[in-house]
Amino acid sequence: MVNEATLGIGTLDYYNYLNHSGVYKAPDTDDAKEFQNTLHAMSVVGINEETQLEILKLVSAVLHIGNITFMEENNFAAVDNTDSE
Repeated sequence: MVNEATLGIGTLDYYNYLNHSGVYKAPDTDDAKEFQNTLHAMSVVGINEETQLEILKLVSAVLHIGNITFMEENNFAAVDNTDSE
């Protein structure tokens, strides 16, 4: 079963790609149901469960990568890891 823990997903406001608008929920939209509909649609077009999980892990990785910030260091790009202190 795919869930937030399996994918390493946190709250929506954590992700830079998602938190700029301040709107996380569309009115009258059931995100859990839509997610299940998406998984079903992937199955209908022939994407097996293992591949579905890999796709979802990739999307999760993209969300996490969006939180990486860079800085210039000695005329090169470097990861700004001030949060790790």
